Amino acid sequence: MNKKININNKLNHSIINCNNLNLCQRSSLDETIIDIYKNKLKLFEKVLAKNTEGIVITDREGNIEWVNNAFTNMTGYTSIETIGKNIIKLKSKRYDNVFCKKAWKIILNKGIWSGEILNKDKNGEIYNHLLTAYSIKDEYNNIINFIGIIKDITEKKKKEEKIKYMSFRDNLTDLYNRTFFIYKLDNEISKNLNKNLSVLYLDLDDFKNINDTLGHSFGDKVLQEFVIRIKQCVRDIDTVARIGGDEFIILMQQYENKMRYINTANCILNSLRNPIVVNKKKLEISVSIGIAEYPNDGKNAEALIKNAEIAMYKAKENKNIYEKRISLYYSDMDEKIKEDFLLSNHIRYAIEKKELSIYYQPIIDISTEKIVGAEALLRWKHPKFGFISPEKFIPIAEKNGLIDKIGSWVLENSCRQNKEWQDKGYSPIKISVNISVNQLRQKSFPKSVFDILRKTNFDSKYLELEITESISAENIKNIEKILHNLEKLGISLSIDDFGTGYSSLGQLKKLPISKLKIDKSFINDIDNEHNNTEIPLAIITMAKSLNIKVVAEGIETKRQLEFLKDNKCEFGQGYLFSRPVDSTAFEKTLIMQKFA
Repeated sequence: MNKKININNKLNHSIINCNNLNLCQRSSLDETIIDIYKNKLKLFEKVLAKNTEGIVITDREGNIEWVNNAFTNMTGYTSIETIGKNIIKLKSKRYDNVFCKKAWKIILNKGIWSGEILNKDKNGEIYNHLLTAYSIKDEYNNIINFIGIIKDITEKKKKEEKIKYMSFRDNLTDLYNRTFFIYKLDNEISKNLNKNLSVLYLDLDDFKNINDTLGHSFGDKVLQEFVIRIKQCVRDIDTVARIGGDEFIILMQQYENKMRYINTANCILNSLRNPIVVNKKKLEISVSIGIAEYPNDGKNAEALIKNAEIAMYKAKENKNIYEKRISLYYSDMDEKIKEDFLLSNHIRYAIEKKELSIYYQPIIDISTEKIVGAEALLRWKHPKFGFISPEKFIPIAEKNGLIDKIGSWVLENSCRQNKEWQDKGYSPIKISVNISVNQLRQKSFPKSVFDILRKTNFDSKYLELEITESISAENIKNIEKILHNLEKLGISLSIDDFGTGYSSLGQLKKLPISKLKIDKSFINDIDNEHNNTEIPLAIITMAKSLNIKVVAEGIETKRQLEFLKDNKCEFGQGYLFSRPVDSTAFEKTLIMQKFA
């Protein structure tokens, strides 16, 4: 090996240049140079031997002359088993002679070749490695050796494959995800060989209630059980994906007639006639299925999926879980279904696109007619559809599980805005923010409110949360605890639209409520010809007996205001004082009041 690998040309030049020395001097110098040469070779060999990358040195025919420890550990072959053997015998059968000849040709012509290849170890196991092979030439430019540097990338490739696999898979169910489904559907459409394609869009009904009442881990197990039932109804060639929390989608192709996908949908519905059992709890759940066909209902993946989802919304209109909730898409499907579908999709991105804003309506001390508070009211201005009524989009946000995110956004920004007004020196006012029943179902809600107060550095005594009277229909015991935890934070609580629900005095006495807001429909009645004042008067009287203050909503006339003053109603709001306005306009009213 010492003769074949020339690693120090300078030493050779030194030997040639010492011919004019006497024999004794030359002999001594030769020995010195040889010792230096040997020591350097030993040093290089130690460095190569300890290298973490596998190194193999062959002669020009590919016969192995030397290997390091990393190479033997990687391949499983000892140095005795490899030295003298031809390197080609270690190659995997995955590579034919054409590939090998091409690689050798590149090395011979360019002096180096690099690439990822597969090889087999002593046990026959295939491993991935990055090989860099280059030639070594002598002083006459003749190839005398080849060196291969091998880096084991098996684990790296496994991780890459796992990442690639997971990028197309849903972690919970191991089904495909939305990204892969769209790719698969578009690919099948582009083939244009089989026009029998259909998309089934599945959504579990009222699944959010399971998560809210039994917990998300329980809900996850329900989804996994549901997936088992789906798989029992589909064929191997069908593609099933999970594209949302409780939303699934199926691509069916190569079927003989429409009855194939109808039968599949029926199979899934019928599979739920038997309850899903999780942790010994039996749950009766139902699913709504919408179906869209290619090419009549859409000529690309996006259109097919959208129309299948619209059909699914139509299927949800059947409230009886024992009746079949299947709907085929048709072009003139109910416009309200299409509108709800569009709003449902657009509202998902309303916060990110900064389409949401908060308007403020003053709350007045009726005796002084000065501003003492403001109700924060959510507004949505869509770039295409303009202002969308809260009565229209709030129920949709509640249905698709976005109300928590939106509610937190309103609460945080309302607190931040009020803190800004206080920092500017305006008289401190109380901000009232509406809270949905869905938010109150969350045990973590008080903690979320506390975090917002701390984040905005806002004093809790200036925050009032408004809840609807519909909490009476909820599990009062669960919500009562959450309300008391909110009260402990120093937050005021009021019941909105009072008189339209079914609250009882017994329930009101249990809840830490400091205010009732009389629904505007009763305030409007004060002005009509029958002078219907009994209900607002009864609410004011009852509230006083319970030491609860009253806010009258929807005050629009002087007569209404005088009636409320005469009957000692503490607070009011309505168009008589101001419509809801944006933060800039509301600040102007605070400025006017400050300098009044």
